[in-house]
Amino acid sequence: VLVTNRSSPTSCTLSPMRSVISFQPSQSSTVKDYDIRITKIDKNTNEVNKGIVIEVVDEKLLSVTGGIVQGMSGSPIIQNGKLIGAVTHVFVHDSKKGYGIFIEDMLNNVELEKNVDRSQNITSAIS
Repeated sequence: VLVTNRSSPTSCTLSPMRSVISFQPSQSSTVKDYDIRITKIDKNTNEVNKGIVIEVVDEKLLSVTGGIVQGMSGSPIIQNGKLIGAVTHVFVHDSKKGYGIFIEDMLNNVELEKNVDRSQNITSAIS
């Protein structure tokens, strides 16, 4: 498992922390945590939606879905009880693996959207 502090490029270390995705399979009435392995962290990727590479290792989830499937996008990635990101994509040729986005990048995108909305509102008010 990789643990990182995104503000420091040298802080990527191996750790035995449990990582999970929370997901509700279509035939279930409850959200459950399923074990994953974080196999790669790329803090310098040009695609912020692909900063985390994950692999599903939970046998129950693999038996139900075969891996990451449509509908899992946005499922939280939790490590050591803390939200670190969300599932974004599945690997086309290996459904056990996929990408995630860091929570920091998600929050930065929200801030950017807020700033754009403010700018548009100001521009509309001036016009």
